[in-house]
Amino acid sequence: MASTMAEIEETMKRLTEPDFILGYAIYSPDAIPIKYKKLEYKQVVQYGALISSLLLRAKTNIRNLDLKPPDTELQTIRIRTLRDTELIISHVNDNFMLVIQQCEGKNKPQADEGKAEEVKEA
Repeated sequence: MASTMAEIEETMKRLTEPDFILGYAIYSPDAIPIKYKKLEYKQVVQYGALISSLLLRAKTNIRNLDLKPPDTELQTIRIRTLRDTELIISHVNDNFMLVIQQCEGKNKPQADEGKAEEVKEA
């Protein structure tokens, strides 16, 4: 299922239209930025360095789990941050892609919200 770069760019245009998408970047296997949007170059380079290290360690750990060959390939990683953003890292052919989206606190537990209201009343 090999996609051309034009198809990837068209998909990324559609994905970055919503306001909750803060930016994206596509990297070569060596973590060199190929294309990015809505992010500063300095951020893109820093994310690339950190993500390439994370991907290498994650792939190594998955292979060490001794799973059957079809189950050992890493495809996507989702990371939720304290700033209510989510980093989605995925493979695109030999390259990897990063999408940063705003979560708006959708996954906060109900119990925490109730406690916050109780504190305000006291």
